[in-house]
Amino acid sequence: MNTDQAVSHFGSKKKLADALDISPSAVTLWGEVIPRLRQFQIQMLTGGTLTAEDAAAPNLNKSSAKALENASGPDGSVQASSILQASQ
Repeated sequence: MNTDQAVSHFGSKKKLADALDISPSAVTLWGEVIPRLRQFQIQMLTGGTLTAEDAAAPNLNKSSAKALENASGPDGSVQASSILQASQ
């Protein structure tokens, strides 16, 4: 799925952002390619009406990768909540 499809499904960027509990500006920062983790989240929220593309989207953008790196524990473990926050 791409951003336009997700926005169309939810009705607006704001409604999409609200459903994901993120800011509309975070949605804007995606451009046309929704991060993979967000695609899976949207797939779950839509009951499969919109489906994640396995290889089309990167897992993380550069700022998300840095945030995830900072969220990692000393043993390299990462909490699921850190992954979701990093993918915003």
